[in-house]
Amino acid sequence: GSWFLPRLVGIEQARRLYFTGEILDAHRAKSLGLVSQVVDHDDLEKETMALASHLASGPTLAFARMKENLNRSASVDLATLLDQEALNMILSSTTQDHQEAAKAFVEKRKPAFIGQ
Repeated sequence: GSWFLPRLVGIEQARRLYFTGEILDAHRAKSLGLVSQVVDHDDLEKETMALASHLASGPTLAFARMKENLNRSASVDLATLLDQEALNMILSSTTQDHQEAAKAFVEKRKPAFIGQ
């Protein structure tokens, strides 16, 4: 926790949370950036499935490279990360999904990604 929390909420908020033992409700956790969305309990499954469907129908190879870039950002210097991002952009531009995205853009339609 002491490594992750300051990176998520900043050192001052991390200190406050550690030293006060404040119990966070969902809305407070969202305001601190600890969660990205708060939904009613009754809508949880519907919202979860909608997000999963959105991600699964997207450019999954590009998503994987974006995730790699984000994960590495905390452990490498800026120049190294920019080099990795450039390489990942080049690799992504060679995929069938990239070709489909470009074609869909020109045709003004939603792309149909296949994960290749």
